[in-house]
Amino acid sequence: MWQAICEGAWGPIVFMAMVLAGTIAWKRSSPRDRRATAAVAVSATLLVALPAIHWLVVTDRESVTIALKRFETQANARDFKTMLDGIDPDFRSHGGLDKKGLHALLSTLEARHGVRAVQVRRPEVLAPDPDGGYPCEFTMRLTGDFGEFAVVVKTHWRKRDGTWKVDRVVVYRLLDRDQTPLPI
Repeated sequence: MWQAICEGAWGPIVFMAMVLAGTIAWKRSSPRDRRATAAVAVSATLLVALPAIHWLVVTDRESVTIALKRFETQANARDFKTMLDGIDPDFRSHGGLDKKGLHALLSTLEARHGVRAVQVRRPEVLAPDPDGGYPCEFTMRLTGDFGEFAVVVKTHWRKRDGTWKVDRVVVYRLLDRDQTPLPI
């Protein structure tokens, strides 16, 4: 129920309904009932303000999603130096690639493989690990001279110096039945 109120257009609709109900109750009440009506109106307003406060608070999951979308923008702008600022110094891929190797791989994507565009689809930030890090899964579509190639990417994010950074990554073929990680 709480998620239904906090997402989409439900919050403003509930707020408008509460304002309308409070106005009608105020107009129909006698002067001696107005104190009780005012108390109910204040309580209802505070109750309706909770979803608004929820919208203003950026959760860790939302921060990870925002950082992931920033990666997508930086990859398409070929701003690999800034992109690598979001990679943890202890970064490792399942294939043993470190931060320097990742920079070399990203720098050669266009020259060697003809990748011109990167698109992140359906990012899903999962429940936090006991260490406070967040696993994140998404589909990445690479477009270039070869056509389109889609992969499933599983990353792990952790907060370092107040910024969410990627510290692990595993990449799979999108429709691979045995889900063997790609050698990255």
